[in-house]
Amino acid sequence: MTAHPNRSRRGHPPARNPAPAAIRAARHAAGLTQKQAAASVYSTLRTWQAWEQGERRMHPAIWQLFLLTHDRQLEQARTRARWEPHAT
Repeated sequence: MTAHPNRSRRGHPPARNPAPAAIRAARHAAGLTQKQAAASVYSTLRTWQAWEQGERRMHPAIWQLFLLTHDRQLEQARTRARWEPHAT
């Protein structure tokens, strides 16, 4: 059987599901509640909670949608983290 052209090993590696901790951290960095985060990717609160608790895996496309939708807030959070003095 010949290889299907859409299943080529060349190009971009397949996207991965985000870890629950990464989902939670990104939501906190964007300053959103779970309900707000869920609404921003057209999901339910319960589904978002399941993603954060590791009960379900978030599809990589939904993760990309969340990151693109909240890019400005996440970039501001990264900038604040770099420039705020660390507590000693």
